[in-house]
Amino acid sequence: MPTPMPQAIQISAYDTINRPSNQQQRIFLKVQGGRIEGRTPTHFICLLDTSGSMETESRLQNCIDSLKYVARFLTDDDYFTLITFSDSAHIRAHIVQMDEVGKASILRLLDQTRSSGSTNLGSALERLTEVLRSCTEHFPALKQGVLLLTDGYVNMGLVDTNSLTNMVSDFMTEFPRASLTAVGYGTEHNVQLLNEMSTRATGTYNIVRNRDDVASVFGAVMGSLVSCVGLNLRVLAPRGTTIHEERHMEDVEETLAAISLGDVYAETTTTIELALPVSPIPLTHIRLQVYDVLSRSAYDTAIEIQSETDEIGRERALYCLRQEIAKLLREVGARTSNTSIPWLLGQANTLNEKVEALMVSWEAGRPILQVLRQEIYEAKTILERMRDRPLYEATEDMTIMAQHARYLSQGSGTRATSGGIVLSQAVTQDPFMSPFARHVSGGAVLSARTDHETEDPAFDSAHLTPPPLLRTPPRNVGSAIPLPPPPVRHGGLRRMAAMYADGQLPSPIPDVEEDEFPTSLPGDTTHLSTSTIRSSAEFVELFNRAANAEPVLNNRMDDIPAGGPAIHIEQPLFYPNGQMAAGGVAMPLSMMPPLPRRFTDLPPRPAPHT
Repeated sequence: MPTPMPQAIQISAYDTINRPSNQQQRIFLKVQGGRIEGRTPTHFICLLDTSGSMETESRLQNCIDSLKYVARFLTDDDYFTLITFSDSAHIRAHIVQMDEVGKASILRLLDQTRSSGSTNLGSALERLTEVLRSCTEHFPALKQGVLLLTDGYVNMGLVDTNSLTNMVSDFMTEFPRASLTAVGYGTEHNVQLLNEMSTRATGTYNIVRNRDDVASVFGAVMGSLVSCVGLNLRVLAPRGTTIHEERHMEDVEETLAAISLGDVYAETTTTIELALPVSPIPLTHIRLQVYDVLSRSAYDTAIEIQSETDEIGRERALYCLRQEIAKLLREVGARTSNTSIPWLLGQANTLNEKVEALMVSWEAGRPILQVLRQEIYEAKTILERMRDRPLYEATEDMTIMAQHARYLSQGSGTRATSGGIVLSQAVTQDPFMSPFARHVSGGAVLSARTDHETEDPAFDSAHLTPPPLLRTPPRNVGSAIPLPPPPVRHGGLRRMAAMYADGQLPSPIPDVEEDEFPTSLPGDTTHLSTSTIRSSAEFVELFNRAANAEPVLNNRMDDIPAGGPAIHIEQPLFYPNGQMAAGGVAMPLSMMPPLPRRFTDLPPRPAPHT
């Protein structure tokens, strides 16, 4: 039995007026995200390229500064993960709760991030899959958004575009409610790879070229995530259906194909036209699937296809014009010779006349119309300066045009700036971005320009208070952190923690033998070895301090704890289940695998995982 759509999402479907029965049925879908009184609990995952080239033009520092700014918009109900990759990938921050303690930890960690080495994106995607799996298990209600930033081509590990895209397909099959936004720094990155990866992961493809661009894109991504009302909206249409846009499609049932429209954001509108295969029996309903963030419920429903009104007809015409201009931009970006320039300029002039005609019938100041006019102007400018230049000198312009085509076609992402082309003052705002995303993006840019955080006194964030969907667990060892039964042998902090949670801590605490689990507890500023603990009272005091104080960070760490009680491992340990904790890794007690009783009980060490 189909269920109704969630209240925060409104979807309408329309057929063309007076369509002859022998003509192809074209369904126009309009998806609107409503206004919400809360915000979406979010897990923000950043895959950050830290290869040596990121040192160029302060690229890495620009990214770090922007991450620091957008982190301020995360609350106690949000979590943050940082995965850096160069020769290999490292989980630097693993699902860190963004309370005051977590934010301070992340800020210090970002300040310690450095660049070196090559680019191994495959390793980063492996670590990403591990994080998504862990978060889905522990926090299934969180919206998981991934931001991938790289400035070049993959040159280590898996380098084939198809192989890397298949890795994204695999984790999207396992985690269909996640999304990935791909960001290329500069114009010398693999456009095809980032475009295909983000398409498969129902995300967006963006380009940044300077500090302002980084701030704008990072802010837009963060603002969109926390204003998300629906995850992975899919339209189920008859097989053979075609669309104008580059969206992921897959066969899901014997006669149906699923078209992924991505996430739905508050106070935004998404439109798409479906060209159905010719059939003697017209479709009267269209089936949709979406996950409602606020109610944490999956919806599978069919909506009735209506006859379009004059107003909907104009919206369809605007959508089709958008697609025509996006096609022009795509052809400019894929230009293979200068002989096509006169024909492309003629196309641009024809499309410009159509835009001017729409401006007469609609309000001329409508943001989308101003963006269409600007896109045509930039395409013509780039074509003119391509006339006498060899193709290899036009790579930058062609990359920008490819990104603009994706942005305009899908109506998502952040429009990249074109080198040497002045943006019209009439383009006052992004017509596709949610209001909160515009606020965060604009604030990030202002902060980047002034080198300090700047509040917007005109912005009222009261209605963005997180709803009671995900609450911070109490920092009480006995109730908040599940502990396994004590090991057979005495000694080791794990057993001590378990006994403390049960109120059975012995006094005095037996000394820890040298060949057993060598650890220390993070306190406010120092690490203390278990061998220095001589009484139950001292242990209780230290454990309470570790449970409530800020986790200690160390320059040697590849990971940091997700807040709360944690064990700091002073040397490499290999667990019987094959997991490895590298030297200097800290992890929360709740996520540690069972500990070995003695090092002598361990199997031979496996080869290091890279």
